Amino acid sequence: MPICAYGSREAIDKTINSRPDAILFDLMMPKFAGFDVIKALNENPETVDIPIIVSTAKDLSFEEKELLNRNVSYVMQKENISRGRLLSVLHGVEGGKSRSKLTTP
Repeated sequence: MPICAYGSREAIDKTINSRPDAILFDLMMPKFAGFDVIKALNENPETVDIPIIVSTAKDLSFEEKELLNRNVSYVMQKENISRGRLLSVLHGVEGGKSRSKLTTP
């Protein structure tokens, strides 16, 4: 069952408390950068193994792409998201197969 959070601190707290099978979030969050959420979840032994799927419309720098490639399970550009694609990504993450790499310039 999906659990919704309406900000980064709430997302971190709910992840720690409910231990979801996967996390899907927009990289650009109010009051807290998505990169900070990724860092917080990856530094916590209780959440480090939870797959993170990031959605973004942001034009990412080389450094941001590298950071995402090292720390999340999948990155989806917002303009490419469809129900079928999202379900495919979730099934791949569940099976431990998904690992989308962003290309660098």
